[in-house]
Amino acid sequence: VYELSLVNKYFNNNVKKIRITSNENYPYIRDEHLSLLPNLTDLNLYHKHLITNEGVSKLTKLKSLDPGLLITNSSLLNLTNLTKLELY
Repeated sequence: VYELSLVNKYFNNNVKKIRITSNENYPYIRDEHLSLLPNLTDLNLYHKHLITNEGVSKLTKLKSLDPGLLITNSSLLNLTNLTKLELY
């Protein structure tokens, strides 16, 4: 039973990480959370000051970015899969 509960705990934690592809339902994601979300492809930063240039620059799978006001050119250099960038 103990081993089964460890497998269940590991499975639940990792499945949540894999399924999250957008921060739409998670408005309080910070830089330290981004490294735990390998499949994040859509990021909306409008009116959110919790994610910085350093956090965005590590998201190589990102396809859509709504940068808000804080993101600069230096953070966009590593985003090779980016196909949509909304600037206001």
